[in-house]
Amino acid sequence: MSTSPGSMRPVRESDRRRSDRRRAGVRAVFDRDERRSVRGFSLTPPRSATFIPALIDVCLVGLALLITVYAYGTPWREMYYPPVLLAAIVYPSLAGYLGVYSVLQGRMPALRHLRILFAWMLVMGLLLILAYGEKQSALYPRRIMLTWLGVTPLLLMLVDVLRQPLLRVLRSHAKVRTERVAVFGFNPLAERLVACLQSRNEGRMEFTGYYDDRGNEPVAAGDTLAGSFEQLLKDVGQGYVNSVYIVLPMRAELRIRELLEHLSDTTASVQWVPDLFAFRLLRSELSVIDGIPTIGLFQTPFREVNAVFKRIEDIVLASLILIVIALPMLVIALLIRLNSRGPALFRQRRYGIDGRAIEVLKFRSMSVSEDDPNTIVQASRDDPRVTRLGRFLRRTSLDELPQFFNVLGGSMSVVGPRPHAIAHNEQYRRLIGGYMLRHKVKPGITGWAQVNGLRGEIGDIKEMQQRIRYDLDYIDHWSLLFDLYIVVLTVFKGFGGERAY
Repeated sequence: MSTSPGSMRPVRESDRRRSDRRRAGVRAVFDRDERRSVRGFSLTPPRSATFIPALIDVCLVGLALLITVYAYGTPWREMYYPPVLLAAIVYPSLAGYLGVYSVLQGRMPALRHLRILFAWMLVMGLLLILAYGEKQSALYPRRIMLTWLGVTPLLLMLVDVLRQPLLRVLRSHAKVRTERVAVFGFNPLAERLVACLQSRNEGRMEFTGYYDDRGNEPVAAGDTLAGSFEQLLKDVGQGYVNSVYIVLPMRAELRIRELLEHLSDTTASVQWVPDLFAFRLLRSELSVIDGIPTIGLFQTPFREVNAVFKRIEDIVLASLILIVIALPMLVIALLIRLNSRGPALFRQRRYGIDGRAIEVLKFRSMSVSEDDPNTIVQASRDDPRVTRLGRFLRRTSLDELPQFFNVLGGSMSVVGPRPHAIAHNEQYRRLIGGYMLRHKVKPGITGWAQVNGLRGEIGDIKEMQQRIRYDLDYIDHWSLLFDLYIVVLTVFKGFGGERAY
């Protein structure tokens, strides 16, 4: 027999073997969930979990410049304070916005380092713009500043690599009590919770088992439940368990109240895990308003600073692209006028952000310019309304180039869900649950669904459901890097498609 740290309860060999079997049983669940992203719900990490790493990064930014200055054998001067202070303020904000600190405990160091590098490149661009704009660049030694700009991200990534091993060493030498965790309720969410806890415990947690009112009924992992609630109370009272997670559906409110009433007579730590995955959530997050916890179920990612970054991204990308395509657009407009009667541009009414009606610009590709919002007449293969030039424009998506003016005007984005016809919206919003949630963001010229081959004529409701899944997935996982990834895919995959006619 051995004694568990922080507990007077002897650990029997049979208990250890049973615990090992449970770990093996849930490992398959954990592996499955690691491959499948948890969608629709994200929690903001505690302030202490982000403040300390951010403070360390602030120190590293200043330390990198200090080391660089003395490495070149030059004295520290007051002129170095403005750039290092600006970088120390802006970098942690950008890193936090890009999710660097929220994935410190994750299993994706390469993604975290990419975010670190991207955040620092933005800082570097800002410093260079300010230096040349204020005509101060000549005051700073070029070799020192370039070395600092290159060394800092390497130092940030090096410390990030060393952070987790250092914490493990400190924990292994510290007298940290092993937490003996029990879960009341056996369901898929409980399995996912245990898998996540075990993946992050680093020797600080021992899972004692699932408890449920079903008694010792066999469970999917091939093991049996540790017992009923009465058995859980006994194990807590005898020191076998010191932390309890209640994983019951929200409809079991009376049972949860009863459990809490009994557990309040013990010293065990208790946490309730609400099954929010029962709902279709969109960009959900937990927040507190004057001490009142709230859970946002349907949220737009473009609030506060996110809206500013998204707008800057749209203006920069649209301006650069319009500079490149200005001459081709002029040629296309002239060819349209020579090819058939009518204006070169065509305005279509669509739904924009929050379901507000907008006018989308396109090059006219048909011999008629009809836009009746109450009818659905999709362009089909060999459609007689489509001109010869228009067929080429539609197949290559060149007819959508004028929409970059919509982006500059603020009614559209470069990346976002494609705007559907108003008649389509009214039809499918009644047939597909959550359809209108795609209007929580501005419509885009290209989108996640389009780069996955979903564009052109809509065949049936299943195809529209697939498009909506991609649109909502984009909103759930939006980031600047995700937008740039979609833009790159659009360039390399082309603008055409089998059903673009």
